[in-house]
Amino acid sequence: MVGKKKNKTLKKRIAVIGLGDFGKTLVIYLNENGHEVTAIDKDIKIVEEIKDQCALAVCVDTSSRSSLEELDLEDMDEIVVALAENFESLITTAYNLKDMNLKCLHVRYHSELNRKILQMIGIENLFNPEERAAASMAEQLSYQGVKKATLLSEEYSLFEVEISPLLYGKKLRELKLREKFQINLVGIRKAESNGNDSESQEGGVFLPNSRTVFREKEILILFGSSESIKRFTSVYPIKF
Repeated sequence: MVGKKKNKTLKKRIAVIGLGDFGKTLVIYLNENGHEVTAIDKDIKIVEEIKDQCALAVCVDTSSRSSLEELDLEDMDEIVVALAENFESLITTAYNLKDMNLKCLHVRYHSELNRKILQMIGIENLFNPEERAAASMAEQLSYQGVKKATLLSEEYSLFEVEISPLLYGKKLRELKLREKFQINLVGIRKAESNGNDSESQEGGVFLPNSRTVFREKEILILFGSSESIKRFTSVYPIKF
């Protein structure tokens, strides 16, 4: 076992099991966001590589029930199983965690067969990052002006949309976005400051209010369904 403790304000205690490309990236982002992350993998080389970017790094084979029981995972707020392609290890690890009555399990699946078997053993929170990435990319490519799409659920996403010239000079309250399109404007990303001190700005994004006036080169951050965004971008295209 190798580890490095950090003195910082912590939000959650999270264990990540499986340190492939996805698992390692998840550990790094969670650590940067202030969480107390325990990174777990059976490959000592990978564990050594990640130890300085998490609270604790542990080398253990999680397909072993006795090894899992030594990790004190019952103290975790969230447990993410991000094992790679080893089907047997994935199922065994997930089954053991479920059988230990550990809560807040999030398990990655790689195929429809994986998903069905994990559901059969009682795992509820299943995810497939490749599917989500592909769906987000499809959203981004499908509609004119969409620069980025982040899938939040099967129905709703966050879309970053280039502003249409038809909106220049208009106020947010004039658009009636919820009434006409069933979407919400949750932020505006600016290429440069608009000089309005009454609007909260952070990292190039400000929170709009009903009096906000749309300007050139802005990126609208919209929350809604794909169909709603499709209607919005057809009414307010970036090119016409």
